[in-house]
Amino acid sequence: MVMDEKLALFQALIKQGILDEEDRAYWDLLTLHRVKRLLDVLRCRTRHIVVGMEAVDDGHNQAAILRSADAFGVQEVAVVTGQAPFLPSERVTQGAHKWLTIRKYPDIGAAMGALRARGYHIWASRLDPNAIPLDAVDLSRPAAFFFGNEHEGLSEEAIRHADNLFVTLTARGLNPNLFILARYEEEKTEPKLLRAGADKVVSPYIIGGTRMAMAVT
Repeated sequence: MVMDEKLALFQALIKQGILDEEDRAYWDLLTLHRVKRLLDVLRCRTRHIVVGMEAVDDGHNQAAILRSADAFGVQEVAVVTGQAPFLPSERVTQGAHKWLTIRKYPDIGAAMGALRARGYHIWASRLDPNAIPLDAVDLSRPAAFFFGNEHEGLSEEAIRHADNLFVTLTARGLNPNLFILARYEEEKTEPKLLRAGADKVVSPYIIGGTRMAMAVT
């Protein structure tokens, strides 16, 4: 009876394209209880939402995105590499990357085009006063959310290919009276942070350099 139920589940997963005959050897090693537990976890994951990253070069940041996707039950992550290769830190992912469907694309146009062809509405993260707050995004249809790298955000090409812009919920959205202090590393980032709603922006390099200059004068 148990073997019949396991076989029926195996055949059903083959029809769904989740497994193939080559997986039978591993399937036979699992108990029925373990099989049902794995299926319960899979049913809690979603392909209705895809997370995409463009030119995220830092391996720790790559890993953080993967780990967050896994934690929220998002099954698929689209990757477009930048100047650095896609090498997420396994120390950060803690194995989460092994459970995700990671699709790599040669460029942002190919990534967004492929997802749009599959029925996804393409959303691009942007610090823009006209962007739609994340909590107001329409999720009635499949959605792909793209994020840019640590310094530049998404490229202009990505913005052109996207269907809409969105911005993540800011602290001021929770508390309008909150004073927001932001840090920047490159000067061209300063006006972007101010447009996004920061009250004041500071550079640790400028502050450190100023203090060093004062110390020697």
